[in-house]
Amino acid sequence: MSTTLKYAALVVLLISCLTGCLSDTNAETPIPTVPFSVIVSGDNPVSGVNKNRKLEVFRDQASLNTRLAEYIQFVQEHTVDFSTKRAVLLDLGQRNTGGYSVATSGIQEFGDHIVASITITKPGSNCAVTQTLTSPFQFIEVQSSKEILFVEQLVVSDCN
Repeated sequence: MSTTLKYAALVVLLISCLTGCLSDTNAETPIPTVPFSVIVSGDNPVSGVNKNRKLEVFRDQASLNTRLAEYIQFVQEHTVDFSTKRAVLLDLGQRNTGGYSVATSGIQEFGDHIVASITITKPGSNCAVTQTLTSPFQFIEVQSSKEILFVEQLVVSDCN
């Protein structure tokens, strides 16, 4: 066999292999995402720094309004349809410096429950941070009334 025919056969073989990989009929269905929005977030609740971490799911408007009043000075009316949605508080608790944050990075749906992915960011050793107590928090509205499970990821910021 000539060298040209060998290369042609090799190219045809590679193309068929790659085409087979690209058209995988057994590919998994993507996991559905659940929309959410941030109601409010900050570094210091108006009621003072909270000592303990807290994850709280609200199932009624009165409880949400009461907790919001502990975190923000001017509570604007934020109405949630609790028949189809939930509200959530993520509170990191007391931190000895600034540079910390908490954020919802995404929510996925799994049958009878949803999983909220939470990203906690802490300052690295090179970061210039405020030397004051903080208590980072975030309130979110989730467009689902299913049970919520939480998965946390810690990210260390290098501040470069």
